[in-house]
Amino acid sequence: MADQPKSTRPPEGNAFRETFLAFVERPEPHAAFRAFGEVLDDVVKESNLILHKPSEPGDDNDYARRHFAAACADLRHLMESLASLAEFRDEIDDARAAVAATDALAVLGRIAAKLEGTFPAES
Repeated sequence: MADQPKSTRPPEGNAFRETFLAFVERPEPHAAFRAFGEVLDDVVKESNLILHKPSEPGDDNDYARRHFAAACADLRHLMESLASLAEFRDEIDDARAAVAATDALAVLGRIAAKLEGTFPAES
């Protein structure tokens, strides 16, 4: 079981993507970015609870669409990250990561297309 990848902890309370934090290799700045991200996430969530008034017509639907669009954008960001990993197949230490990234891209592309087709583009 030693060759199995470690599971990653869920990105709870973090305003920065893990794909960004992966580039911050030194422990002190990494911890600082993670802590700042958690504070930023808390501020946004708390202010949303204060500012969001679900009694306003259409408000819940707008919130749902914004949240859904953000999730789709994050999925596309993940795809970019995996594509860059796949692109450098010959230059990374463990080719299994590049192969897995390549395999995942096709699946994620289908998922992204299906999700993005849920709501028509607003003009």
